[in-house]
Amino acid sequence: MSILAYCSETLKRRTVRATGVHLPWTCPPLTAKCLYPSMLAGYKVWYLDMCGQRGARAWYGDNEKAALTVSLIERVPLEGVVIFVANCWVGEQSPMLEAMLDAKACVVGGSWADSRVGPRMYGTAMLGRWFLLSLRVTPSPELALVAAKAMLRASLMAKRDARKTMSEVGDLLPIEYPNGTGIGAAMDTLNFRVFRRG
Repeated sequence: MSILAYCSETLKRRTVRATGVHLPWTCPPLTAKCLYPSMLAGYKVWYLDMCGQRGARAWYGDNEKAALTVSLIERVPLEGVVIFVANCWVGEQSPMLEAMLDAKACVVGGSWADSRVGPRMYGTAMLGRWFLLSLRVTPSPELALVAAKAMLRASLMAKRDARKTMSEVGDLLPIEYPNGTGIGAAMDTLNFRVFRRG
């Protein structure tokens, strides 16, 4: 399964752990201005972890640099591509989502949930990791998301009850919630859904 992993530079470590892609694209140094549509074409799955804003026509990397824009997406053939968006503002009032759907992509994301608690592997990255693993065994993004949510919910409940590190729950995600923080943010990702047209 070919994966394009693209994220803010500060979220590189988290993206590597979520996707298994050892050299994800990062912004900076990359920006939307230096990308060509042909560079984005040919992948079966995109995994994006940037900064989204309500109504913005771009998603941003560090230092508010535009990492991906509507005008770029409009020129990329995305039919059949599954795009997992770990950043916030995917849903209502999202020109970026609309551009992806117009290009016939299938997008997985949340409307407003912001689980970006620094570079640690919290909700969106955890959900993304299990989504990608599930997508390897089912061709349906909807079924893969159901399975990923079930695994995330189970791990969070175990963490809430036991107050142990995630590494004691499963070796995929060796991360600790300091004093239990981040569990609520991770739970927000259970609201993620699949967006598609037609």
